[in-house]
Amino acid sequence: MATRDQIKTILDLLSTLPNCPITSKETAEFVMKTYVAALSDVPNEYLQAAYLQYISGNNPFFPSNPGTLREIAFDLEMIAQGVPTA
Repeated sequence: MATRDQIKTILDLLSTLPNCPITSKETAEFVMKTYVAALSDVPNEYLQAAYLQYISGNNPFFPSNPGTLREIAFDLEMIAQGVPTA
């Protein structure tokens, strides 16, 4: 499962995208708590792959919520297991 540090690394990379809500130490902590709560049960390798998929696609802005990465991660996991996705 993804650790706080691993999620922080992904947030640090995403923070370079436009519309990033991380504008101060306070918002950074709030965003970090939100992403950790939503993504800490996702295996890190799927989370890293979801990040790469997100930035490789037509997604020029910071994700509107952590569910975006979560959905990509689980879609990738289903594909890896041979389960058809919508």
